[in-house]
Amino acid sequence: ISTVESATVKIYCASVDNSPDADVNKWNLYKHNNTSSTLADSDFSNFNAAIVGTEATASAGVYVSFPITGDLLAYVNCQAKSQSNVAFSLRCKLDYASTAPTGVNSVSWHFSETSSDKDPQLEYTYYD
Repeated sequence: ISTVESATVKIYCASVDNSPDADVNKWNLYKHNNTSSTLADSDFSNFNAAIVGTEATASAGVYVSFPITGDLLAYVNCQAKSQSNVAFSLRCKLDYASTAPTGVNSVSWHFSETSSDKDPQLEYTYYD
């Protein structure tokens, strides 16, 4: 791969309860610093807040698309050229906007650890 022109991460959202906080369904994808196949609890904060994609809105029962843009696309491009893993951190707007929730909210995502046919997907267009 010589250049990744565009990329999108798609993650299946099983459910959303955004009552009373509407921002619980707003999410961003960040560059994560751990590209190994095992994660520890301490990896929660091991992301780069300066390298972020475009905000997406979670909706229940569908794949949510997270466009990879700017520095996050440059990161994917660099990793693809060197045939290395990529890693992302998914954060709710309540977290990255430092807004305290006013009630109980929840969003349920499917990841590769969830045994289903709804694994996350990384789609990209590239040139050789």
